[in-house]
Amino acid sequence: MNKASRTLAQQKAELFALLSCTSRLRILEVIGTKKKITVQDIAELLQMSHSAVSHQLGILVAHDIVTYIKAGRYTSYSLAKTSQAKVAFKVIKVWYEKSGRKV
Repeated sequence: MNKASRTLAQQKAELFALLSCTSRLRILEVIGTKKKITVQDIAELLQMSHSAVSHQLGILVAHDIVTYIKAGRYTSYSLAKTSQAKVAFKVIKVWYEKSGRKV
């Protein structure tokens, strides 16, 4: 396997590692269905603590899956317009479709 193939394989492995956390999956499901949403709204919808949601969002932002915009005291999150984000959300949609549900 050449260097480019290893790098692509590593990127795929990292993406699936990100998706292996149920909290991140649930957060991505919510973000993927909204144009933008705040930490508080995500926490309320998923019945998670504000700090737990913030922690997971930090990981998703660091991996260019989620992006954010600050407006005063509030920060709104949305799915990033990166290939990783598109692939991640597509994987989630496929999993849901296989189970007969829609995201």
